[in-house]
Amino acid sequence: VFNILVLLCFVVLVNHWLACAWYLITKNGGGWAVGEGLVGRRWTDQYPVVFYNTLMMLMGDSVDVQSGVEHMISSMIVIAGITLNATLFASISSYASQITAAQNAHAIQFASITDSIKTLRLPPALSERIFEYYRYCWNCHRDFVAQKLLDSLPAIFQRRCALLAHGRILRSFE
Repeated sequence: VFNILVLLCFVVLVNHWLACAWYLITKNGGGWAVGEGLVGRRWTDQYPVVFYNTLMMLMGDSVDVQSGVEHMISSMIVIAGITLNATLFASISSYASQITAAQNAHAIQFASITDSIKTLRLPPALSERIFEYYRYCWNCHRDFVAQKLLDSLPAIFQRRCALLAHGRILRSFE
């Protein structure tokens, strides 16, 4: 979610720069800003209109331009917007799939644990301790990679690492 918010802030920043440049270019010689009646007004009245119009250009909407230079600049803003939109949507899609993939892996791992506990017919108290351990791993690390590392180590290192990493939570159980 943080990465998506950063991308959206980047889009707002780019649009701000474009809005400032668009206004500076179109405020003279009967340009777009003059045609919109923005010149001579307070900046608090100008900026929202210019910001909105450049945002619409980034999204592919057209603006009533007054000259050939404005046509060219407007076209470049639209092309930049196409690129920016494609990047933004691809990034959001990528981040969403990463979040979903991690949650799916967690759900599969938890289902596997549940099946194993049922197959082994473990008592409820031990089953709950095992579930609490895996919930703890998920809440602290968001994956089970640490467990894979421990599994690859010799038994003595497994015990030492497990006690160092999880000793506090393990000692809290009866």
